[in-house]
Amino acid sequence: MEKTRLLFVIESLGQGGAERALLNLVPYLIKYGYQVRIVPLIPTGNMRSEFEDMGAEVINLGFGHKWNLLKNIMLLKGLVRSHKPEVIHAHLFFAGLYVGALKYLGIKQPKLITFHNLAYAPGCNPRNPGFYLRKLLNRHVVKHCMDGRIAVSSAVAEHYAQNLGLTLDHFDVIPNGLPIPVANTDLMVDKPDGKIKIVALGRLVPEKGYDYLLRAFAQLCERQPERFQLQVIGGGPLNSELLVQASDLGIDVSFLGSMAYADAQTALSGGDIYVTASVFEGFGLSVAEAMLAGIPVVATDVGGIRDIVRASFSEIVSPRNPDALADAVLRVAELPEVERNRRVKEAREFVEQNFSVDSVATRLADLYQRQLKLKEIL
Repeated sequence: MEKTRLLFVIESLGQGGAERALLNLVPYLIKYGYQVRIVPLIPTGNMRSEFEDMGAEVINLGFGHKWNLLKNIMLLKGLVRSHKPEVIHAHLFFAGLYVGALKYLGIKQPKLITFHNLAYAPGCNPRNPGFYLRKLLNRHVVKHCMDGRIAVSSAVAEHYAQNLGLTLDHFDVIPNGLPIPVANTDLMVDKPDGKIKIVALGRLVPEKGYDYLLRAFAQLCERQPERFQLQVIGGGPLNSELLVQASDLGIDVSFLGSMAYADAQTALSGGDIYVTASVFEGFGLSVAEAMLAGIPVVATDVGGIRDIVRASFSEIVSPRNPDALADAVLRVAELPEVERNRRVKEAREFVEQNFSVDSVATRLADLYQRQLKLKEIL
């Protein structure tokens, strides 16, 4: 049987949540009868080989600068004319802009976009002329050129509905999917140095709230000296600033930098408590990964994290509150073994039931088929 041709357009193939979520989907979409091609706007990125290993074809079109709209859109049009994908699916702003513009060039295939973040949240992006131009273009393209709009969480759907002049009915909420690893049955035990390892994973950017995490860790070190250690996995523009802050606070933090995905997951699974201090979050992939790894979670009550955590198995605190973060870590550290095990088991089951990549790919494939049938009717 002939495969349904699917074209993904995404801004890069670098290590990021959107890229990882797409990579997770590829083998399952192929299993369900799709031929998957990926077009990154930026050709560089250390995940290209991973996509190819999963069975996707990665195509470099030689795009120019992202704002060179005419050249880049025409290149994409040429690819669509030659490869004839039956569905075109964009991820992130510029990819959506190019894909949406194809409508005005006679491309009739269903066009979809997935939203991963909260781009218009206060503090996420500087309010300069470029910000407002992007928002204006996004509002038009998403409203008038896209056949399907997907949000990875209810918070993301609400955010874009409000900012782009749409209603929630315009969105399908389909979360990021995760492969389900073998359960980690190791319990939190005292390390040879007697310390409990707190782990945080994510890019060093303002929205992740690392400054609040460092202040919370400083409180923990003051309240119970030598009991805790903190590892931060990820790189980003705030690296130097956070190093200075840690020094000023007099705390010893292991900044491990950017790591290959497998290495990051190994480091994550070696933790005793996972903490995210995000001040806003589109989904919170690393939170779900920690839950699958069997690590109790302390999370802030923001954005897409609300879809992932529950009070019955997580500590949920208000954002921008180092005191609350420190208190929550202490509560987890004092949990009896039976209660800790119950939380870990319930958290893992919740992720398996709601965010397995197999079920997410099924929902996405169903959406593609609905869009194809609508095009046949029209």
